[in-house]
Amino acid sequence: MHVSSMEAKSINIAAEIRERANALEDEAARLREMAQVFGADVGKPEGMDSVQPRLQEADFPRLSRLARMVLKARAKRADFLPPDVFGEPGWNMLLELFTAREQEQRIAVTSLCIASLAPMTTAMRWLDKLVASDLAVLKPSTSDGRVIYVELSRNGFVSMQRYFRTALKGI
Repeated sequence: MHVSSMEAKSINIAAEIRERANALEDEAARLREMAQVFGADVGKPEGMDSVQPRLQEADFPRLSRLARMVLKARAKRADFLPPDVFGEPGWNMLLELFTAREQEQRIAVTSLCIASLAPMTTAMRWLDKLVASDLAVLKPSTSDGRVIYVELSRNGFVSMQRYFRTALKGI
């Protein structure tokens, strides 16, 4: 039986897709295990109404670790899938700001735009959306008039904590 080059190419693509899917399933299993380490009740997803309205600062390091895991997992996607199929610069920015707060790091506008993985003009539009949505605030540097820092607003911080707390319960 003769296999044409087109059929062989299709077989190779299908095998590559299966390999990527298996790798993603392995990553999902690893994340579920990590969620259990952080105290998530795996296998019993709960809705948003289960989120406690009072957020505790003591939970923040655990939630920040989860955010860092999400950042790393998102970066790994490019190992398995074409990077041009992803496009969430606003979410990338929120994740960076959330983890920076726990690490007591300040992020300049330029650095945040680079971390968004979007072209600079696109990243700036997304930053404007975050500020307009009261998720982030701009703070000028007190020592260098050319630098403007970005931080999560109180609303942005609370929203991210609620999201990760809910995500931990649902993983």
